[in-house]
Amino acid sequence: MTTSRPFASVRAGSTARHSFFLRALVVTAAAGLAVPAQVAVAQTPSTGSIVGTVTAAETSTPLSGVRVSIEGASRSVLTDESGHYRLPGLTEGRYVVTALRLGRTPARDTVQLAPGASVTVNFSLVHGAILLPGVVTTATRGVEAAGHATATVNVLPTEAVRTSPARTVDDLLREMPGLELPRTSSTVSGPEEIVSIRGTDEGRTLVLADGVPLNDPWGEWIEWNRVPRQAVDRVEVVEGGGSSLYGNYAMGGVIHVLTRPIAPRTVIATASGGSRDAADVSLYGSEVRGRLGVSLDGDYGSGGGYELLREDQRGPVDRESEVKRRSVNARAEYALGNASTLSGTVGYFNDDRSLGTLLTEPNSRRIWSGSARGSFGNVGGGRMNVTVFGQDQWYVSHQASVAPDRSVETLALAQTIPSHDIGGSIDWSRPAGPFQRIAVGADVRLMKGRLDEDVFDAGGSFTGKRSSGGSQQIGGLFVQGILAPVNRLRLEMSVRADGWRNNDGSRVDNTSGTPEVTTFDSRTDGALSPRLGARYELGSGVAVRASFYQAFRAPTLSEQFRTFFGGPNVFQGNPELGPEHLTGGDVGIDVTPGSGVEFRLTGFWNQMRDLASFVRVGDAPGGGSLLQRENVGRARSRGIEAELALHPLDALTVAATYNYDDTKVPSTGQRVARVPLNRGSARVTYDAPRLFTGTLIYRYEGTNTTIGGAPLGAFAVVDADVRRELTRDVVAFLGVENLFDRDYAVNLLGPLEFQGLPRTVRGGVRIVVR
Repeated sequence: MTTSRPFASVRAGSTARHSFFLRALVVTAAAGLAVPAQVAVAQTPSTGSIVGTVTAAETSTPLSGVRVSIEGASRSVLTDESGHYRLPGLTEGRYVVTALRLGRTPARDTVQLAPGASVTVNFSLVHGAILLPGVVTTATRGVEAAGHATATVNVLPTEAVRTSPARTVDDLLREMPGLELPRTSSTVSGPEEIVSIRGTDEGRTLVLADGVPLNDPWGEWIEWNRVPRQAVDRVEVVEGGGSSLYGNYAMGGVIHVLTRPIAPRTVIATASGGSRDAADVSLYGSEVRGRLGVSLDGDYGSGGGYELLREDQRGPVDRESEVKRRSVNARAEYALGNASTLSGTVGYFNDDRSLGTLLTEPNSRRIWSGSARGSFGNVGGGRMNVTVFGQDQWYVSHQASVAPDRSVETLALAQTIPSHDIGGSIDWSRPAGPFQRIAVGADVRLMKGRLDEDVFDAGGSFTGKRSSGGSQQIGGLFVQGILAPVNRLRLEMSVRADGWRNNDGSRVDNTSGTPEVTTFDSRTDGALSPRLGARYELGSGVAVRASFYQAFRAPTLSEQFRTFFGGPNVFQGNPELGPEHLTGGDVGIDVTPGSGVEFRLTGFWNQMRDLASFVRVGDAPGGGSLLQRENVGRARSRGIEAELALHPLDALTVAATYNYDDTKVPSTGQRVARVPLNRGSARVTYDAPRLFTGTLIYRYEGTNTTIGGAPLGAFAVVDADVRRELTRDVVAFLGVENLFDRDYAVNLLGPLEFQGLPRTVRGGVRIVVR
């Protein structure tokens, strides 16, 4: 409905109502965490340690660089050259200890630790997986061996992260199967960064960092630089509908970035410089004192940008793009005893960008964030996890119109998007009867955002202001069961119910002299998301798996309330949007014919309906069309994914992936934008630290289309990384992206062609003191 109420009163009412929900959630979460903490402090048990040695099963020789960790805690250590490790600061209780190393089968042991005691746990590791090493937590929201999951799971392990020349997290992900990222690296792009899995297109993939959503509360965008490249430990990807466990945003799947665990007395400093004044500096430190473990990391990067347009299309207004980032993150973890912990993080991130012309500056984002987590053992015979998180964002951007000869630019829009969110989750799991694991859980997220715009005419004169926004509260409940009715069969079943409510929606337009204020009624909606997965071991080294799932995505605040212009056309949001739905499935086979050889093949299909698409609903005031988002879009994707890994020598790993993703709009036969039909990668790594560590990565992307439907040609690039130990604590490295300096288009805007990252050389040193 339309009203003449002042905009200030609209905003004041919505803020007060949203603050009530935020305070209620904070008080509830704080009470849930405070009780166990008070009990633990009152008990003040003395601390002990777990020590031991890790060896190779076939030779009994010590294995260095094996990660030994405690399940349910973020603490871990690496074995030294003698294969020894020590996990200090542990209180009385029962612990599950794991030992992980790429190319070795993970080992687990359960120990009971007495107050102040030291227990010895030795491991002997046999040869194991390269494609699915170790354990994963994302597939089932619990610790599982990666090779046991019924879903399609991919892992970028610690060793692959360490040897990649990539400068940012999104560039790390480009060699992973199943993911579709924009061709433009986040080192030079705008901050509205997206990712797709299996053709579900932008904004339909949940991205987590240590269990906390990275998806922007306004438009679901992902600021990859919030997780410093040097802080990444590993990445887990679950493909296919993940709403049955994770609810909103997980319609296409889940990407989980896990950061470096807390280790006793560790300092890691990295400094590098390179092409086009690129400079990166990062510092990480962690320490364990008794029951308390702490870590602190800082990251700074600048330079490395380039002129985005093809050389013959540039004009006087064009300049090099650049991203300057700064971040600080602090974390603490406290051992409560009985294998229980409390932890908390606080972070600050600031990002300033130049997008290739003077008037597109400033383009910046500032984010404060925090989270708290409690993991409690022996709660009703199982484990309970409680998490609360929140963030406050401030995003500023400028848009300009440029003359055809690129000689003059005129400011068109100055945008500010303040947004914040707070959320929490609780889950509990345990074995029960025939179930290897049952789990129940719930989570909630409360989001508020607003787009404020200063609008300018064709001559650059200020014409007025526009503003739109609202709030959304969304939450869900899930239940999961994992069965092994016979020795070789594993079944995973989960279902989740979600509901959400949109409040305080309003749109204000003050660009024509008379303010027009529109407020929208509250709206409530919901969705049900089931999943069934199975895995069957056919014989030694051969397993088949299959999944069927339904998933959804609720409309974002931006889709509901934002209005924007494209030439004479007006594009407006729709507060009456309903959820998008996906029905899909996959089947796959995993083959390990012998030691050092692995192969995986997966076929998938997804049917998407009620997609939010723009529909013409009338004439715009300027003579163009008025378009509004409606739930009318349909798409389907089907394809195959193939992965091969060879490990002929302990130091040599060869891996390759191929994706075929045929994603189309059924009514027109047109391919969905930004989803390549063919994509592949190959990696060769020789890892002998005393000699050298070298990696070559080949990446290919077939023909694609822009968001506007313009065709983009295929391209291939090679990246390289070489590093050498100078001393036990100092490593020198040299990385090259686009080694052969291939030209390729990343976007087309009318006649303008934007180019991909040119050859970028970066060298530096890494100092590790333990």
